[in-house]
Amino acid sequence: MKKTNVIAIDGPSASGKGTLARRIAKTLGYAYLDTGALYRAVAHIVLQANQNPDDEEQALAAAAALSSDLHPEDLRNPALRTDTVGTAASKVAKFSNVRDRLLAFQKDFAQNPPQGCMGAVLDGRDIG
Repeated sequence: MKKTNVIAIDGPSASGKGTLARRIAKTLGYAYLDTGALYRAVAHIVLQANQNPDDEEQALAAAAALSSDLHPEDLRNPALRTDTVGTAASKVAKFSNVRDRLLAFQKDFAQNPPQGCMGAVLDGRDIG
């Protein structure tokens, strides 16, 4: 089993963890993952399909679709940063099945960083 270094930066919203995480990843040559953007991406998929972010089954289907075909650069889509998507992200994040699916993606990312990196930096809430 290959050993990778993982740095988790946990903290509340707008605390600077993303800025710090990106700088650390760049300095060390590690892969970077904004875990909060995963929830925003799920919400965006749900909204783009004209579905209801309060529907657990629809949110889980979106999380499954996302985690099977996601590239970290997809999380840089400016559409994920709208207020509408942010509100929907809060709704899909309340479902434990969605969180479990995205947690599995995060763990895989950390254990198998893309781009041949020897480590990963993850930032978000509740990841430390």
